[in-house]
Amino acid sequence: MIDDFYVTGKADYEIEFEKERVELWTALHREISQFTRLKGITYLEKGCLHLSCSDFGETYTGGHDWKNYRAKFSVTPMVGEHHGVNVRVQGAIRSYAVGLLPDHRVGILKNENGYRILAETDFDWHCGKEYEITVCVEENHILADIDGEVTLKTQDEKNPYLTGGIGLSVQKGSHMSCRKITVS
Repeated sequence: MIDDFYVTGKADYEIEFEKERVELWTALHREISQFTRLKGITYLEKGCLHLSCSDFGETYTGGHDWKNYRAKFSVTPMVGEHHGVNVRVQGAIRSYAVGLLPDHRVGILKNENGYRILAETDFDWHCGKEYEITVCVEENHILADIDGEVTLKTQDEKNPYLTGGIGLSVQKGSHMSCRKITVS
């Protein structure tokens, strides 16, 4: 029996989904180890976490008190046009995302009980191809790199989120998979 458990220090670890498992909470409630889910369908297949939803789905991990960090996601968009990796997650209605967007765009978005684009540019992404998306958050600065091909940056001046965990998100019937996440 453990009464109390504390984690301190800066995040510095890697999640390889081939090593994770499905946790069965009840006959109908299943979660992926180390993650919590707002909504959507999550499952493990072929060493990847899969997330899909008809409207929007999100899954999260990490600490609410994480400050400045770098998160690297190895993700594959499977179906649809809205695939995101999230940083500074403070719950279901507060986070930032780097998203693969419709019309071959990529953007940095802010979730304020609904996502809005802070910065975006062209990026010829395709379903079925794995992308390495790296996001660095330092105070109110957000820097994103996709496969070393495109870099986006922004500075959030209006009520920035300065702490929070990480996650994955999809919208409008999209389905994505994630093989690995590294946080440092």
